[in-house]
Amino acid sequence: MSIDSINAISANPTANNAMQNNVDQMDFLKLFLQELNYQDPTKPVDNKEFMAQMAQFSALQEARQTRTGVENLQKMLMANQALSLVGRMVELSVDKEKPYQVASVSFVDGDPVLNLSSDNQKVLTAKLSDISRVYGPNK
Repeated sequence: MSIDSINAISANPTANNAMQNNVDQMDFLKLFLQELNYQDPTKPVDNKEFMAQMAQFSALQEARQTRTGVENLQKMLMANQALSLVGRMVELSVDKEKPYQVASVSFVDGDPVLNLSSDNQKVLTAKLSDISRVYGPNK
């Protein structure tokens, strides 16, 4: 059995997300039953091949669940990192002239956005990736 199509989907994140949303275990079983219905009666499916297909599908489901868990963990870590910057002075990679204070954190589509202030007035917003330096508590 060839799994080239699975590898092609994994290489394309957009197709992978569409596949994840559309194919589940029931779809796989329906497809497999169709394969059994239309197989050549003189050459039935080997039990080992059936078990290999089921194992591959189970491994694919586990990989999807793992990826989802890692993505959730990454979002939680980013949120924790952003929240730990509240009240601290930071320097932006695009503006190294003066530091800004992180006044608050808001979340847009689950991603943290830092609300920066200068002289106690809200100046701009920034992503975590825009921060080039975090000053210690004494700055």
